[in-house]
Amino acid sequence: MANAIVVIFLLTAAATATNPQFKAGERHAMLAYIRADTQEQAEAELPQKLTEKGWGNWTISKSAVASPAADQDQGIKSARERGASITVYSDPIP
Repeated sequence: MANAIVVIFLLTAAATATNPQFKAGERHAMLAYIRADTQEQAEAELPQKLTEKGWGNWTISKSAVASPAADQDQGIKSARERGASITVYSDPIP
């Protein structure tokens, strides 16, 4: 992935019973950052990353490719280093 990009997804998702931090069924807004070769590949990898972290029933609002110079954002930095990062907003959506 020498020319990898980071795709940022704005979405909402519901915590599942396997989520260690949030009550099952609560919906939360979040940003998911996925490193991939293409935007299509990032979209294909997103479900697995969300499921691994205990999220289901998601709805994507927007997605965008991060600027290569956007390393000041911690989520982008983490995705570049580890392949993925998710920032969850702590207040549930009513």
